[in-house]
Amino acid sequence: MTTYLASHEKHVDTRGDAPIGGALKGKAYANKPRTIQELKNNIRREIAAISEDVLQATFANMKRRVQHCPDSGGEHFQHLF
Repeated sequence: MTTYLASHEKHVDTRGDAPIGGALKGKAYANKPRTIQELKNNIRREIAAISEDVLQATFANMKRRVQHCPDSGGEHFQHLF
């Protein structure tokens, strides 16, 4: 059974400044996949293509942001996310 994508199903949550999420969304939809399987294949291909440098930079950024939790002493810091 082939499942086709409806236009309302093309939302991918890329809140914040997630550089990987935003880039991944654009690339996964670049060839306009018509089925869920095509979309999944695109996503897998693009994830595999993410360079180690990009992953390291992303993890370092996330680690820096997470460190704000204990450093904030209970104060608000949502503007960092």
